[in-house]
Amino acid sequence: MAGVGSAQAARTPDVSDASGSTVSMPTDTRSQTSAMDGVVRAVQLPEGASAISETYGDWIVKCQLDGGAKLCTLGQTQLAKETNQQIFAIELIPRDGKAEGNILMPFGLKFDAGAVLRLDGRDLEQTRFSTCTAQGCLLPISFPAVVTDTISKAKMLTVAAQNISNGQAVVFNVPLNGFAAALERTIQLGS
Repeated sequence: MAGVGSAQAARTPDVSDASGSTVSMPTDTRSQTSAMDGVVRAVQLPEGASAISETYGDWIVKCQLDGGAKLCTLGQTQLAKETNQQIFAIELIPRDGKAEGNILMPFGLKFDAGAVLRLDGRDLEQTRFSTCTAQGCLLPISFPAVVTDTISKAKMLTVAAQNISNGQAVVFNVPLNGFAAALERTIQLGS
């Protein structure tokens, strides 16, 4: 989900592993020194892959080696039915007991009004746009563990903003099917 704050995907040949997940063949062996013991260890993904992508319900877990470190995210993208172009995306990186990331919204929204996030119809939080890129405008998000636990049990995250020209709500429904498993797998891969 490049454009939502993630690094570009590795440009390596893709193959499918035994589970049907797409994996990229390793092209570089990198190592990292542990601050605790000074031992140099190779940073690896399962089966020696340099990048993986796995689907959990409506969520996609992506993990890749980036500069000798693992970058693992979970996210979801929505496309316009007419054009098949990306119009919405959410990407989270779990770390330090919380999940942080960005929501990518389309252009044409009231920037200063921000957006409201709802979980199964209940207000979760109000968030403000931080900037716009060539793909759309970004809403930075940060969910502590107690919120990700609540999200894991919910059915739908709704993100609503206002259309700049007519003030009407622009609403994106984000199905949470598979969120808990995707979050758990992302944490597992990132450690």
